[in-house]
Amino acid sequence: MDWTADLNRTFFSHPGRGHRPTQRQPTPSLQPVGVSSGRIVRRRINRDSPPCQPAFVAPSLALGRQLRYQQRQPHTRRSDAAPGAAHQASFMTGFIQAFHQRASRALGQHFLTDQSALQAIARDTRAAPGRVVLEIGPGPGVLTHALLQTGARVVAIEKDRRAVEFLQTTFRDMIGDDASARLTVIEGDALAQPPHALLDGVGPQPWLAAGNLPYNIATAILTLFLTDAPHFERWTFMFQKEVAQRLVAQPNSKAYGSLSLAVAARTDPLLIRTLPPGAFAPPPKVDSAVVSFSVRDTPRLDPALLPTFERLARAAFSKRRKTIRNSLRYGLSHLTPEALDSLLARANVSPRSRAEQLPFDDFVALTLALHDLQAHADSNAAPPSD
Repeated sequence: MDWTADLNRTFFSHPGRGHRPTQRQPTPSLQPVGVSSGRIVRRRINRDSPPCQPAFVAPSLALGRQLRYQQRQPHTRRSDAAPGAAHQASFMTGFIQAFHQRASRALGQHFLTDQSALQAIARDTRAAPGRVVLEIGPGPGVLTHALLQTGARVVAIEKDRRAVEFLQTTFRDMIGDDASARLTVIEGDALAQPPHALLDGVGPQPWLAAGNLPYNIATAILTLFLTDAPHFERWTFMFQKEVAQRLVAQPNSKAYGSLSLAVAARTDPLLIRTLPPGAFAPPPKVDSAVVSFSVRDTPRLDPALLPTFERLARAAFSKRRKTIRNSLRYGLSHLTPEALDSLLARANVSPRSRAEQLPFDDFVALTLALHDLQAHADSNAAPPSD
């Protein structure tokens, strides 16, 4: 046993450096009092007794402690700090003071305060001069600030009137409705209209989008963007970690499902990074993740077949523990057993396989086969022409 390392952890732990400081126990406990024969000697003390100090400290440990203090980075004076970093820090301080105690639980507000994550979202969105970025739910504008620093024009839609007023005050020199304005703030609900309706006549297409989405409406907003995908080049959103894993899931995984297929039909998703609750104010109860969606130049499926594709995917995953045949029998109850067997045979899919085992191409084949069956049934049901 390396007793020097044990002693070092016991007596030289510092808050904020990866170790939890030694805390006094509410009941009598064993406290270290020294070193004897290569091990820590402990004795029982009362709760009110002062903490004991080590009777002996190896010189090498004391020297190591001194070297660690010497290796710390020197304090950066205000005059030596980069102007951009100082401005970002002051902006973050003002943001926390203004909104940390005012976040609305009803609106699902958890404001991102991690500067590196904010910069990563702005960078991955590909925001640049001459580009237009639609931001969903800017809140007090911390991500808005990062997007504006790239030189892009930002159109932000916010439902919380307090945040709208805060944005109008903070960015008053950039806000306007004309073509020269760097920032346009819209007070409204992002779910009330398709995303492209917010950007009609604003800059060239395809557009970009970003946002720290409220978790209670994140999937609904994503669905709107998937429908509006042809108008956008890419978007980068914050999700609950569990939802983010479903968005990028691959076959033969528990997270793989109908949402994974809907995303893969239109975009190439990529999980950028995960964030702990402490990266937000106030902190949520779950971990979060940033996901980037790059819209495919060539769709993997005819857009006219997307409704059929999504309906079939939902039916296939409605009974995850059952075979694909039994799942479709419940989800597509209008099909007869004979039609269902014909559907699987046309798509060359084994009826004993499960939905989570099927890759995207198998669902495309099932969609085409279902479309053909429906077209054939409709032609037989049509009344004969005179």
